[in-house]
Amino acid sequence: MRKDKPKSFATPAIQARINLLNQLHPGKLSLEIIDLYENSMPSGTRVELRITL
Repeated sequence: MRKDKPKSFATPAIQARINLLNQLHPGKLSLEIIDLYENSMPSGTRVELRITL
């Protein structure tokens, strides 16, 4: 992960909402942010939001 990334407001806010929902329905939601690389160069970001039904 790069150290010079700007601080995001949205990411912590979304994580806080997921935490609240998981208090009602434990383990139903998760969020993972993955930095992608191609040939050792940054190529994007994959965001995985998992919702267990």
